[in-house]
Amino acid sequence: MKTIFRALVVLPLLLPLLGGAVGAVDLRPPAPKPAPAIVQAPTVPVDGWSGFYAGVNAGWGWEDATAFGTKADGFVGGAQLGYNYQLLGPLVVGVEADIGGATIKDKSAAGKNSVPWLGTARARVGAAWNDFLFYGTGGLAYGEVKSRHGLLSADDLNYGWVAGVGVEYRFANRWLARAEWLHVDLDVDTIGTSHRGEIGRLGVGYKF
Repeated sequence: MKTIFRALVVLPLLLPLLGGAVGAVDLRPPAPKPAPAIVQAPTVPVDGWSGFYAGVNAGWGWEDATAFGTKADGFVGGAQLGYNYQLLGPLVVGVEADIGGATIKDKSAAGKNSVPWLGTARARVGAAWNDFLFYGTGGLAYGEVKSRHGLLSADDLNYGWVAGVGVEYRFANRWLARAEWLHVDLDVDTIGTSHRGEIGRLGVGYKF
């Protein structure tokens, strides 16, 4: 009985202390919320050299009209469209077609000679190194050739061949810049003038 009596006397004295402890626990600051995850904008993946591309080009052309000793040169410029496929490793193969206008012409005592426009359809084989593609190219060439010597004249659509080398640089993931050198042979026109020459040009394109 004495023990029960003592507990009844001490318990009221302990209740304020227990209430203060509980209040102290309740007054703790709430746990901080986790910071929201940072969502980054998606980036465009680099998928090598494979795919279609299109662009424009401009440069200078030199032609030798061997029949009468005339030489012609002038501006060349146009557009190109192509497709590349990158095999295992650095090997890249593709096809390309281009067409454009030209101011290649000459007028001399020996006669007149000009190429108003020309185009090519070529295969390309190259090796990729980082953002550079070094390639060789070759195929069909075609274009309008004009020549006149005395009473003889020709205005023909000629076909021949083209071969050359180039280097292409990929920047900003999908943009392409190039430098190219081509040898073009448009064969002989109807009055015997052989049309062949060189083209050096620069270009820019976009890979889809």
